[in-house]
Amino acid sequence: NRRFGRASTDETVIELRRDVLADYGLSVMQVVGQTRRLLGVDIPTQMIIAGDQERVQLSYTDSDDIEFTDVASFVIITPQGEKVHLGDLITLNTVPLSDSISREDQRYSMYVNWEYVGTDKMRRAFLKSILDTIELPYGYHAEEGERTFLTDEEDEDLKLALGLALGFIFIVLAALFESFSPKMLVFFNMPVVGLLWLANYLWFDWSDTVMQAITLAGLMLAFPAPVLVLVSLAMALVGVVYLFAWSDSSFDSSARIGLVLLFGIVVNNAILLVSRYRHEAALTLKAALGGDPELDAGILPGMRKGLGGSDLYQLGSEHRRGHLRRSISRGTVVKLRSILLTSGTTVVGLLPLIMQVSGEASTRLGIDLPFTVAWMDSSDQAIWDNLALTSIGGMISSTLLLLVGMPALYYGAVVTGWFMRDVVSWVGRRMPWRRRSPELAEVPGA
Repeated sequence: NRRFGRASTDETVIELRRDVLADYGLSVMQVVGQTRRLLGVDIPTQMIIAGDQERVQLSYTDSDDIEFTDVASFVIITPQGEKVHLGDLITLNTVPLSDSISREDQRYSMYVNWEYVGTDKMRRAFLKSILDTIELPYGYHAEEGERTFLTDEEDEDLKLALGLALGFIFIVLAALFESFSPKMLVFFNMPVVGLLWLANYLWFDWSDTVMQAITLAGLMLAFPAPVLVLVSLAMALVGVVYLFAWSDSSFDSSARIGLVLLFGIVVNNAILLVSRYRHEAALTLKAALGGDPELDAGILPGMRKGLGGSDLYQLGSEHRRGHLRRSISRGTVVKLRSILLTSGTTVVGLLPLIMQVSGEASTRLGIDLPFTVAWMDSSDQAIWDNLALTSIGGMISSTLLLLVGMPALYYGAVVTGWFMRDVVSWVGRRMPWRRRSPELAEVPGA
């Protein structure tokens, strides 16, 4: 077992009283079968798991709640019809648990497990102090074993849950922005991305990262606004990684909780910014074309469709880029204060969690203070310290990168969409079903 967990130095052994079994005419298998069912375990067996032969023992759901009194009070009916309590047929003994030694790669090893209550940072410091001071004979050494917090099945379930969560967020954002380019999806994205995946499978053997980047690019062309909002999550992770590396902190469960808080705020800021870009572009389009472009763009009569930067394509190539830049500039200026206030108040509110205040007097910037403020001690972290580190690091990096990078990303996504629209239109005009015969061309209204 390569996981740190609870291990006992002794075990409980149930011994059968064979003389009593003979008096009641019971066999060993009858009593063992009943006892195994009461204890909630099945007969161990050997199975091949992930290419390795493992010893597997099934356990019933109520095995953790069984007590010896429940086992002892169970009634067994003998072949003669007599009733006897199982506690009269067995004895319960506690014996020391022998240590196990395993061999792997021509090396013999023994795992020492214990239960430690505290943060992961304190655990690492405690374990390091033991490994640095332990004295072993020549040829022996001690090291920290590999730890896995999740089984393979749990890890797969976590990835599935994360994928579903991102998928639902993507669907909600697509509905919110009404951002969907069916021509891009049908005529370009699906065929090209599909052919690239097929070519990768047959010939190229590119890495999963490359193929995921290609798929993301295809989604951005079909759903530019929702994908841009999700990119803000990557901006937040930059600060999280940097701050944890700078503070030499461990990314534990409390840090994962901080990610939930962080992603919600970061996505909100990105939605505010992208929504404002689209609103400014819609105002520009309305002023240039007149009338009600949102009503004219509706799929059904009387239905309005939200317009965005990509709809400036109607203004012509000589004007649309300038209008797009002005829309992005105005949108950034309008939402700058609200984003800075949201992020700033969150960071300031979380700072006390990573600061220590004592009653000793101190001097800061030439000012005598009746107290001392210091950063947290990295060797004695509390549970909420990592939560605060995650939120503060992600908020700072996402705010800066969002205000600097999102305007450029939005501009690039819209301009790329315009270029691909021109390509799709050029290809569509040359399709056989788009060509008209001379006879039809001469008929008025055809």
